[in-house]
Formats: sequence, C-alpha cells, structure tokens
Amino acid sequence: MKVRLVVLWRLTPFVALALATSFVAGPVEGRDLNVLTRIAYAAFLADQGAAVCASTRLEFSTDDTQTFKSARTYMQTVREKVSENLSVTEASTVLTGAADQAKREAQEAFKPLTSDTAIRRWCTENVAPMVRAVVGAYERNTAQINEIISNAKRD
Repeated sequence: MKVRLVVLWRLTPFVALALATSFVAGPVEGRDLNVLTRIAYAAFLADQGAAVCASTRLEFSTDDTQTFKSARTYMQTVREKVSENLSVTEASTVLTGAADQAKREAQEAFKPLTSDTAIRRWCTENVAPMVRAVVGAYERNTAQINEIISNAKRD
C-alpha cells in the first residue's frame, strides 16, 4: 500500500495536467468544469503536499524550502485564473472539489509516515520534485494551459 501511495503521489498531478491538456485540440461545447477542476487539483495537490512539509518541525534545504513556498504562489495563481469569470456556484464547485480531493490524497499519503526520517524522505523525494515538476510545467506551458482554461469556460 505504501508503494502505491508514493507512485500515486508522483503521478497524480501529471495525469491531471495531461488530461486537461488533451482538451486543447477540440472545441469545448459549454463550460467544462471537470477540466477546470483537474487543473485546479494539480495546483492544490502541490500546495497541500508543500504545506504538510512546511508545517513540520523539520528543516529542509533552501531549495526545497523555496519550492514549498512556490507551491502556494502557484496555487493562488491557478485558483484565480480558474475561478475568474465563473459564477460563485461554479467557482465553488470547481475549487472545493479540487481542494477536497487534494487534501484527502495528501492526508492519505502522509498518514503512514511515522518518523521524522520517513517524513523528510517523503518531502524531499516526492513532494519537492512533484511541486517543481507541476510548477515548471505551468511555467513552460503558460499560454497553452491558459488557453485550456479559457476554452473550458466558454459557454
């Protein structure tokens, strides 16, 4: 079970981004809140993992600490872009669904970690690289991801 969680933790945001980017090729008929939820989910998952790591009393490298901080900025950027021009109900549906799923997965992954060594390993070997990858993917593909977001919001 522990191995499965680590693999899931590493792959989930990439799957979310891959699924979301697969919608660029075709036009979207009506608003597609599922696409917006998947994009927001990747940001929330990165933020949840980083928040768990940052909340421990453990010290991390300067690079990892900066990575954890970048997750919050990234999540806020995506949250704003995804919710912009949505109704309050739509924004709540998208953001709450994404945040709740990310929180559940972060808690599930963190639960079996019973020692500082295990927590440090999870944070440095799983969370920090995942955050770097997700934030990096957004930075390298900002225009494409913003287009996906815009297309998913079309009526």
